[in-house]
Amino acid sequence: MTQEQSKKLISLFYAHLLHVDEMCPDPEDKHSAMVNLCLSIFKELKSYSVQEIIDIIKEDFVEYPISSADITQFSDFDDAVYNAPYLTIASRESDIGFIQMGYMLLKSPKKDGAYFKYGENHAKTAAQIGLCYVQRGKINPSYLGVSFITLSKEEQKELMPKLLLYIPLIQNFYALNRDTERLQSYFSLLSESTQARRRSNVKTLINCVGKYIDYEL
Repeated sequence: MTQEQSKKLISLFYAHLLHVDEMCPDPEDKHSAMVNLCLSIFKELKSYSVQEIIDIIKEDFVEYPISSADITQFSDFDDAVYNAPYLTIASRESDIGFIQMGYMLLKSPKKDGAYFKYGENHAKTAAQIGLCYVQRGKINPSYLGVSFITLSKEEQKELMPKLLLYIPLIQNFYALNRDTERLQSYFSLLSESTQARRRSNVKTLINCVGKYIDYEL
């Protein structure tokens, strides 16, 4: 793949035009065209620094519209970005409900309402990254998620700051040169009581990307 082709692939990926975040009907098929596409994307992402990826995104960037549903909420980073995608596939079940996902993640006695909220928040965060597919309250594997869990833990952690840029709000922040005023305008979509919780979650994701940029310098 030429450098021009590589940059085009990355640009299309971050513009959400490759459909790799859609439901994978057969997670057992590790050699489908879409899974191979995802593995090619991962390979190309590894060859660029986070800052180089942001620069590629900026070339054809169109700001994503943000609604309150796009503002991430989670309690445990690892549960959201690693464990929820893994369990979606490892369970070998389709149409997993939020209560079931919450139970699989927490593994401790809770009321169904607590399982539901925990499962919902962490599955939806994983879906924002493209690592699972959520529709009508049901969770299913995505092509990107099926491909992601084939990687080693080290590879997953190396890729995660780059994959977080797939989240529209995080991508907007970095592509718009860390525009804090624009970021604040997103939080204004939420009630004051909700803003504090979501702000902490968004800060965690922003810092994960930012620290990797600083590490690369």
